[in-house]
Order: sequence, then C-alpha cells, then structure tokens
Amino acid sequence: MIEVDAAGITDVGKMRKANEDSYYMDEDLQIYVVADGMGGHKAGEVASRIVVETIQDKMNQEPSNTDGASLISLEQELSPEATRILSGIHLANQAVFTLSESNKDYKGMGSTVSAVLLAGTRIIAANVGDSPICLIRNKAIEEIYTPHTYMAEHAKLAPKGAKPLGEQYAHMITRAVGLKGAVQPDLCEIEGLQGDLLIICSDGLSDLLKPEEIQKVATKYQPEKAVKALVAHANKRGGRDNITVIAIHIIGHPNVTGGEQAGYSGTTALPVDYDTDEASHSTMIYGISTAGGFIITTDAFAIGQELDLTFTDPSSGDAFMISGTVTDRKADGIDIEFEDLSDKQVAKLKKTIQHS
Repeated sequence: MIEVDAAGITDVGKMRKANEDSYYMDEDLQIYVVADGMGGHKAGEVASRIVVETIQDKMNQEPSNTDGASLISLEQELSPEATRILSGIHLANQAVFTLSESNKDYKGMGSTVSAVLLAGTRIIAANVGDSPICLIRNKAIEEIYTPHTYMAEHAKLAPKGAKPLGEQYAHMITRAVGLKGAVQPDLCEIEGLQGDLLIICSDGLSDLLKPEEIQKVATKYQPEKAVKALVAHANKRGGRDNITVIAIHIIGHPNVTGGEQAGYSGTTALPVDYDTDEASHSTMIYGISTAGGFIITTDAFAIGQELDLTFTDPSSGDAFMISGTVTDRKADGIDIEFEDLSDKQVAKLKKTIQHS
C-alpha cells in the first residue's frame, strides 16, 4: 500500500448562502471523492451528499460484491479496483436520478464527481463533470481527468483553425451524475510515484486559481495547511462559489518484489532520474546496492538495453551518473545491473545509500 499524507476541506465561499459541495476521504481504503452539486431548493446539496455517501457505501462493501458492475460499459478491460470505483459512481447516478424523478423539489438535480482510489502502487482517477483532478509530479502540474464541458468537447472535435467557444461555455457541462438514467464516467489509471501530489477540487477553486498557482500553494505546505491555504486564496479572490479541495501527498512507496526476486540485498530506496528519447523521468529504485536494483517504470525497455541513471547525494546535493543494463522486465518496472563501476562511483553510491 502507498503511504500518504492527505487532508480535505470544504467552504461555502463568499457569495453563496449554502454549500452544495460534498467530499469524502478514507485513508484506510485510500479513496478520496469531491462532488459539486447543482439544482434549486437545496437539491444540489442533496445530490452531492448522495454521491459521496453511495460511493462510501460501495467502498465499504466486500470487494467481491458486484453491485453496480453490470452498469459499466465493457469497452475497456478494467482492474478490479477500477471496476469498484466505477460501480460506485453508477450506483450514485441511479440513486440521484431516482430521487429526482420521484420528488418534484429535486427535479433536475445532479452533481459532478471526481474520485481518486489508490490501489497497490497505482493511482485510479475517475470523473463525471468538470471538477478537476490534478497530478503534481517532477515540478509540473497536469490534469488527469476529462472535463465534460461544451468548451472542452468542442475543442476536441473542432477542425483546426475553428473559432473557440466563448467563456460562457466553459462551465456548461455535458455530463453529470443523476441527470439521466445512465452515465459514462471517464477513467485514468497510472503508476504512482513517491513524491506525487494529487489535488481534487471543485470549480470554486479552479475557476479562481490557475493550475500553476494551485501548484505553487499546494507544494509550499503539508496537505493539512495546503488545503486551507488554497481555500483562503480562492476566498481572497472573491469566493464566488463553494470551494472544496483534497490534497493527497504520496510520502512512501511500497517496496517492489521484483528487486528482491532478482537477489538484491536490502530494501533501500533512492530517487533516480533517467532519460529516454521522449523525455526525462524521475522515479524510485528499490533494493539498491552497488550491484543494481529495481526501477519503478512503465516505459518500454528491452532486456540488455543500456541506461544512464543519475543519482543525487542528499548530504551534498552533488549529482553523479551510473550506467546499467536491463536484466529483466516486470509489470511495474525493470531489474537493472550496474556496469563497470569505478572506485569513485562505488564510493559515491555507497555514500548516497548510507545517507538515504
């Protein structure tokens, strides 16, 4: 299991009388959910609460429980954990839609939902609507959700050079939980890395702070202070909507069995950088010794391929490079053997391991 430090907060903002946002987080199950409700007569508040409560109920059921699984489109092969979170969203959609149809006060209510589930070493992100899920990694921030808005979908489909839609379409959503009898969430499943910071929020935050501003504030503090600081920044800029944010910082990554199976002694883990033709990458190497280790990566490598690795001595900040050869490929990484280390490289590596 990934070790995390996480915190969440919701705030009514400066302009609204009621808070139609809801959130749910369970650090034992490692599930984190933000829902932004919509509809009159407190219907948005009801819808978002149903969403988080339904997903909570689903996640607390036995993993073998298949409620909601039959509602999932089978266009892609899903992991059991992804199936579970999508089942929760579909069950929430049914619950909100059924109440909306049976009670005139709640007619037309709905909610966005954005959820992150940590499973093993993976990050599973699912969403309906436009509540962002962002990943801060390697000093960069990227979106790992699919915004369901007229503006975003027009940008995907419009021919090159087409005139973009006006700002009034930025928050006209094309999908929401509970508006129809069925809903289609989008899903992203990636490998998590130590040091990753995930931000889930309602548009009360993302409308007022650019991604780079969210990154700057979120990386300045630990999660508990970061979420409060983000809300304070949004309120300082007017607080036009309810503001909800969850911050999830991966502070520990489980040891990977691949390194142990390859015969490397110890469970020491170090940050490591490597380059491919496409990009530079930062990850972790486990079970490291002067013989080699196991590198977490989803990049494609061939057995026998040579790779240049860059380490940084935490005591001095000095970087040094070591070459290695890929000796085995597994689902979540590669075994690598170091080649022809000089006495100086051995000394630097030993020092770095000692100070890790």
